[in-house]
Amino acid sequence: MTTRVEHWGTSVVANYGDLLYPLVLEHALAQAIPDLVLTFADPLGGAAPMGLHHRARRARRFGEPGFWTQVTDVDAVVIGGGDLLHHGTTMVRLDDAIERVDNWSFVEAGLLGDVRPVAWNGLGVPFDIPPELAPALRDACASVRLLTVRDEGSRRRLEAAGVDGLIDVVPDTAVLIEEVVSAAERDAALAAQRARGELPPAGPLLVVHVSFASPVVLAELAGALRASADAHPDLQLVLLPIGATHGDQEALRAVAAQVDRRSWLVSQPTVVEVTALLAAARVVVSSSYHAALVATVYGVPSLPFAHYGHRPAKLVDLAEQLGRPDWLLDRPSAIPAALDARLAGPPAVDARAIDALKARATDHLARIAAVVTGPVPIGVDLAERDAAHRHALDQLATTTAALDRARQDLEVLQEHRQAAVERARVLELAYWRERDHGATPGRAATEGPTSRVLDLEVIDRAQLRADPYRWGHVGPLASAADLAQLARTVPLDTAEVRADSDGRRSWSYRVRCLVGMGGRSAVRPHELDPAWRALADDLGGDAYRAALSRLTGVDLTELDLEANVFSYPSGGYQEPHPDLPEKVVTHVLWFNEGWQAAHGGCLRILRSRDEQDVDQELLPELGWSAVFVRSDHSWHSVTAVTDDAPVDRRAVVATFHRPGSPSTMWPHGA
Repeated sequence: MTTRVEHWGTSVVANYGDLLYPLVLEHALAQAIPDLVLTFADPLGGAAPMGLHHRARRARRFGEPGFWTQVTDVDAVVIGGGDLLHHGTTMVRLDDAIERVDNWSFVEAGLLGDVRPVAWNGLGVPFDIPPELAPALRDACASVRLLTVRDEGSRRRLEAAGVDGLIDVVPDTAVLIEEVVSAAERDAALAAQRARGELPPAGPLLVVHVSFASPVVLAELAGALRASADAHPDLQLVLLPIGATHGDQEALRAVAAQVDRRSWLVSQPTVVEVTALLAAARVVVSSSYHAALVATVYGVPSLPFAHYGHRPAKLVDLAEQLGRPDWLLDRPSAIPAALDARLAGPPAVDARAIDALKARATDHLARIAAVVTGPVPIGVDLAERDAAHRHALDQLATTTAALDRARQDLEVLQEHRQAAVERARVLELAYWRERDHGATPGRAATEGPTSRVLDLEVIDRAQLRADPYRWGHVGPLASAADLAQLARTVPLDTAEVRADSDGRRSWSYRVRCLVGMGGRSAVRPHELDPAWRALADDLGGDAYRAALSRLTGVDLTELDLEANVFSYPSGGYQEPHPDLPEKVVTHVLWFNEGWQAAHGGCLRILRSRDEQDVDQELLPELGWSAVFVRSDHSWHSVTAVTDDAPVDRRAVVATFHRPGSPSTMWPHGA
């Protein structure tokens, strides 16, 4: 008797990891179930890409007619795996069009467990479940016979949402890829790629992949690969796009143009060709979970890396599963040193860890086979259930229409409120400017010099040094009277305490936003002394921006400014770091009267990440400042403030960011 199993996933998306799940599942179930017929359902529907030949029907949502009858000809359902269980929308590229996948549809699919056996195939839950959706999640999970996730983080998120029952953590089934793609298939794939001129004829391969990367990250990656190619000229650089749906081909083409070294860009590889290259590489460098895992399965050293905007928890969890919590690189610039270490040392992962994962994955797939060959609920009329479902949906549609109208009314009110808030902000700024200017003898309220506090001629007279990178010591920037007033009234009453580490450095200080990202004037001006409102206007003004442009030789016209007030208390410090690539030019202004070297809190201009490799040490004196142009080697630090310091060490950091950069200091607004 035929056993008809349907796989629910993203099996028509051109992404290597998504396509491995049905491939491995079909291989395992075919061995366990001789009469297996495997079909496919996908939120989009269509033909499988990357050399696979199945077609998937479009899966119906719970809110659509036919939700229940869509499994009439199916004996069981397997969902996943991958990061499918969440409430967000995934954007995918399909046939040169951008499509949206509502991932909640995979939660809803669990409800089919009322009428057919349903098993999860090591799903990922990448985000916390909102409380308002937790009841629906619990209902769907209650119908699933086998709940399995691929990492502890996913299990914790389900348990936090109140999901009852046994939730097993299982390995990603891609660890079994060796059983699916034979050595002969891999050899044939490599030969075909060489025949197309997409691979070098000989030599060890450095296989590189990246997804979800901004132009800044691509430039950083290109620089790292250039350095690696120069250090290891025998390595042949192969750029491997494994996720066309993520724009990998375009991203790697941009990397190839910037590397300025010989490279081979693979075009539209199949699943087998990707597997073959990962298995044949000398080293694999990738931001992909599955590229890192598959390479490791074949004993190939892997350098998985995160980057700004892409640090998925699954990569961290994979490193822990493999017993190498330090395996994941924090950013592309760490690649050259890690590559040197990997080529010189033993494999990063013990083969026994992979063997243990393989054994657990095999056991997991055997349990899925037991579920899908289990009994089907009897006495269920799918057509009758669909009819009742349609009636409930009609009632829900009526209620939803009423709610939509109310929501539209609310949106109009919110728009009016936002407009009123913006008008109030403009009026408040105008009020304070009028009041502050009017309080200045001899200055009309509507007049005033180009800069009200800062002496921009000081910036024009300054020069940057070129060693060890482009920086300058600039000051004094204002009159003694203005500086004294600024020092007396540093706005720290509402400052936030920050003490943390991001993997690259640690820090401890208080901070208050002065000019928000992309802004031109003070944040919460009513909290500020007139001198500080004037300073905020200066920093946000065109004259200051033009002066810094002249000094640095960098056109700051279109860049986004953010300025923050920092206070380093006793013990406050910053370890050596170059700023993030999104930062282009930084200006640090100091407001500390009577500060001495014994008080610490000095800005160190460093030649390397070694804090003792000091080029210059700058005292944070009142009215003086430091300007530096960001580069990969613009290392600097702040020494710890001592207990003898008379007050906290106080500074304003004005940073010009690449357009569109988010605020790392105030991601939710200041």
